[in-house]
This record gives sequence, structure tokens and C-alpha cells, in this order.
Amino acid sequence: MGNKINLDIPSGHLKLEDEKKDKIRNFILGYGIVLASALYFAFGVLDFFLYPAIFKHLVLLRLITVSSFFALFFCIRKYPDLSFLKLQRISLLTCFVPSSSLCAMFFLIRDPSSVYWAGLMMYVATVGIGVSFSMKYFLYAISCAVIPLNLYCGFMIYETSDLRYLLGPIFLNGLSLIIYMGRAQLNLLETKEIDLRNRLATELLNRAEIIESKTQEALRLRSLSRQFSPQIITAIEEGSIHLDGNIQLVNICTFFIDLKDSTRKVNVLTPLEMQEVISLFMEDVTTVMLRHDMTIDKFLGDGVMGFTNSPRAQSDYCFRALAVGRDLAELFEEKNALYESLWKGKFEYRIGIATGPASVGFYGGKLAVKSFTAIGRVVNLASRVNGVAGINKMAVTADFLELLKNQNELTAKNLKVSLLPKQTLKGFEDQIVDVYQID
Repeated sequence: MGNKINLDIPSGHLKLEDEKKDKIRNFILGYGIVLASALYFAFGVLDFFLYPAIFKHLVLLRLITVSSFFALFFCIRKYPDLSFLKLQRISLLTCFVPSSSLCAMFFLIRDPSSVYWAGLMMYVATVGIGVSFSMKYFLYAISCAVIPLNLYCGFMIYETSDLRYLLGPIFLNGLSLIIYMGRAQLNLLETKEIDLRNRLATELLNRAEIIESKTQEALRLRSLSRQFSPQIITAIEEGSIHLDGNIQLVNICTFFIDLKDSTRKVNVLTPLEMQEVISLFMEDVTTVMLRHDMTIDKFLGDGVMGFTNSPRAQSDYCFRALAVGRDLAELFEEKNALYESLWKGKFEYRIGIATGPASVGFYGGKLAVKSFTAIGRVVNLASRVNGVAGINKMAVTADFLELLKNQNELTAKNLKVSLLPKQTLKGFEDQIVDVYQID
């Protein structure tokens, strides 16, 4: 009954793994690999001046390390959809190369006063700050640097009793502990951030659903306002009337009104002239119907069908149908000159009223607009009674008069009616229906 409202709100929750995966990819594909390689080679200048005897070995180790960096770079670019687990494993394998290279350099130099262990500290700092591993893989990565250096320095102290070999492990272990504590705190903050963002997304989604629901409800009520009176719409909004979509069997009073000779008038009036008079007729009829809380069921080209006693039960629903017919008769008499000028001739109509049970509710499928309508024998009967009514007269069934007497005895007593000649109504050939005309 309305247009769907599209809101750009994320439906799924964010995951910490996805956030970390993006950070790792951004670091590797950004300036991380380039800067690491450039810095790694820059320190290679010191190799030439400090350790010329093993310079070739050191250069070879640096080339192997930088090659692993760029291998990781191209691997990540070629396979952009790697899972977080696979991305960590590949990155960890690459991390093992520079840590092993640095440990090998330190072993080749065999100088306890060398500060090449500082390269391992830079490696630990880079892994701790730049690469968003999970805590488990973070520990794996720094273990690649910390454990080999500790084992090597421990062995050298045992062999040489030179305590200067303690310097590297002390600084490296201290930095690793600091980085570990920072990483743990960062993980906690990232988890809280993701949680808050998920809560915000959920809140936005809930609000979007509420807005969508209220919007659809407003569109639905706007559509129903074409069928129901303002009093009924207000009752629906307040919740005193529930239109839950269920079809119910209800005793209703069905009201049919149409114009006489409208088919012939199509050949006399222009389309614009026909539209003008039909529009005025429909507007007057629906205004009177809604004034008496009659539900407008459908428009039938040159006619209108409505019914009473649903969706809200009415103890005087037959009287209301009669009141609609009387008010329309008065209105058309007052505006007769206008209608006849537009109609280019005598303006004539007929009204048919019948009572009985009908299935009432919202009909229509997913691809069709649902409308609140009545289906049943009484609907067809009212249409046939309308067909035998006199010009500018109301024709009603005997059941209607009987119910009207129960609902408003005074009105029924003062009502002037005449029994129409016996005739067979189309669709009701197997029975005799007494039809009365209200004079």
C-alpha cells in the first residue's frame, strides 16, 4: 500500500577479525613493506664499514629478508579474499625470515658489544604496532625473535662467561613485555570499540525498522482513509479497532449506487466532460458514506459500493445505510441543476440495499494491493436489487426492513415502502426475493 523506504543501515555485525584483517592488509599493501625494506637496507651500509669481512654474508641475509617482504606483498595483492587465519599464517611465515636473518647476523658477528640485536627490537616493535595479529599469532611472531636470541646469548655466556651477552636479551625481553602489555590493552580497546559500533549499528537498525514500520503504517492508514471515515481511522490509530488481516464472517448491510444510462452517455459526452461529472458524483457519494461511517468497498466505473457494520460493529447499521440513501437523495436534488448541466440531460441514479452475512477483511496477494472488502451472497444481492430499483429510488430487501424495525422502530414505522412486482433476480433464480421500494 505504499512505497518501500530504503535506509542505508548495515544489517550484519562487525567482527574484530575482519577489522584486524583489514589492518594487516593495509599495512602490508601500504607503506609498511616499502619502509621496512628501505630501513633494512639502510642499515646494510653499516655492514660495509663495521664488518667488511662478512659483508657479503650480511648482504645475502638482507636480500633474502627483503625478498620475503615483497613475496608477501604480491601474495596479498593476488589473493585479496584470504581469510584472517590464512593471512596471519602467511604473515607469520614471512616474519620468521627477518627474525632468523637478524639472529644469524648476530651469530656471524660474534661480538657481544654489537648493537645488531637492536634490529630485533625494531622487528618486535613493528610486529607489535604495525601488524594486527591476534594475541596468539602475535606471541608466535615475537617468539621468533626472542627465543633464538635468548638461547644463543645464554649459550655464549655459558661458553665465555661474558655477561655483555645479557645486554641484548634484557632490552629485547623488556621491550617485548612492554609491547605485549600494549597489545593486550589495544586488543581490549578494539574489542570494546567493535562492541560499541555493533550496538550502534543495532540501534540504528532498530530505529530504521521502527521508522519503516511507522512509515508503512502511515501509508496504510492513508490508503485506508479512502475507505473509512475519520472516526474509524482514529479508532484504528488508537488501537480500539484491530485490522489484523484475518477474514471474518460479519452481518453487514451492503449499499450499491450507480448512474442510469452512463453507457449511452459515453457516446454523448467528451472524455473530459464524463470525467468531470463522474468525479463530482464519486466525491459526493463518498463524502456522504464516510459521514455515516460506511466503509467504501470499491468504485465500479459509474457506481460505488459500500457496507456498514465493519470494521467496527454498529448497532444501527441498517439505519446508517438508509441515512446514506436519504442524504444522497437530498444532495442530488439540491445540486440537480449542476448535475443536469454536466450530464447534458436528466441526472438519474438507482440505489440497492441488502443485508446478510459476508466474509470481510483484507483481500489481495503479495503482488496485488490489499483492500478491505466484503465477499458473499449479500454483495451480489444488493447489486441485483439495485438493478430493479426505480429512477432516483432506493430498493431494499425484506430482510433489511425487518432488521431496520429492530434497530429503529420509529423510522421503520414511518417509512413508506411498496412491494415491487415479483421477478427473478439474476443469480437468484432458485428463490423468490421480496424487493421493496422506498418512496
